[in-house]
Amino acid sequence: MNIYLVRHGESQANLEKLFYGSLDSPLTEQGVEDAELAAKKLKDLPVQALYSSPLIRAYATAEYISAEMGLPIQSDQRLVEQHFGSFEGFTYEKLKEDHGSVFVDYYHGSWCEETPLGGESFADMVERIEPFLKEIIEKGEDCLIVSHNGVMRTLLYLILDLAPQHVHRMYFTQGDYCHFETDRGSFVIRAINK
Repeated sequence: MNIYLVRHGESQANLEKLFYGSLDSPLTEQGVEDAELAAKKLKDLPVQALYSSPLIRAYATAEYISAEMGLPIQSDQRLVEQHFGSFEGFTYEKLKEDHGSVFVDYYHGSWCEETPLGGESFADMVERIEPFLKEIIEKGEDCLIVSHNGVMRTLLYLILDLAPQHVHRMYFTQGDYCHFETDRGSFVIRAINK
């Protein structure tokens, strides 16, 4: 079984350098180019299923891939980005100004241990994403998943059985993708590309 993970194209909130997760934000012109490029590169993959976060930046990216592959999009709420609570919708600079080292520490690594006020913890993300991963592995279909940086990191955490403190070291830029091949519970990383 092959699993392909794809991050959405650049969003307006990315361009504005906003800290956002569950907020919706459309693709920019660059984001459309990111999505089109990913769709062209991935169009010949022999996948049977295409899953996407319902958030517009991911779903719009998935639409470009769907058009190239001829596969319907299966939207799944479990693939939405982490909810950052009171941090959402503000620039990084504003959050540093208002929250100081609390935000800086959170952003640079403590997000696996800390939860922003009104937000979702890393443990909560694992709890909602792990059943999704188990379901697709049980189905055994080669699939492509369009989602978000935090979701992709959480999937890698689960797939590779990583320690939580290593999760924040991974980062996917817009339009990046990676490929895993699994057989009888073992996973092999085949590629990480843009």
